[in-house]
Amino acid sequence: TSIYMADSVKEIGQSAFFNCIKLKNITLSNSITEIVDIFDGTIIQTLNIPKKVNSVKRGAFEYMRSLRDINVADENEWYASIDGVLYNKAKTDLISYPIGRGPHYEIPVGTKLIGPHSFRHAISLTSISMPASVKIIDYRSFEGSGIKEVIIPEGVETIGNSAFVRSDNLVNVLFPKSLKNIYSNSFRFTGLTEVY
Repeated sequence: TSIYMADSVKEIGQSAFFNCIKLKNITLSNSITEIVDIFDGTIIQTLNIPKKVNSVKRGAFEYMRSLRDINVADENEWYASIDGVLYNKAKTDLISYPIGRGPHYEIPVGTKLIGPHSFRHAISLTSISMPASVKIIDYRSFEGSGIKEVIIPEGVETIGNSAFVRSDNLVNVLFPKSLKNIYSNSFRFTGLTEVY
């Protein structure tokens, strides 16, 4: 149920631990620089990103249904964690919300981009609070989430392609006057009944 990875390991290939359904704990090598979708189907609850990682694939954790916390080494120059949620170092780009969490998340002030795939498949998430600092809700960011209602704050200018697609429980959306672009399929296959 646990793996300790020696620092001699420099690369982990895609799907390396795919469907290791009993894998609960892993200590990653301090030598790796990239994380892709390695852990799909595991029951890992906490993932610690080492100091040399400079590339995390968008959506790398979207099939880790038990994941509750993503932590980042303080020495890492590219990424940061805010209360277990992955951001870029400047804390302006929300990269990955652990989908084992729920039911509510309040995005911190200062966040400008809700990144691609960041809340994808977060079925336990039913509500979200966005600050006025957000400018872009990027593509597939909430695809397949459990979100029921979205109040998009003033300041948001763009909702990306398929941003809320297949969020079956989504019934209400409040749009801001600042909104300039809504891309294709943004709300396709949702339960949307009311728009304000």
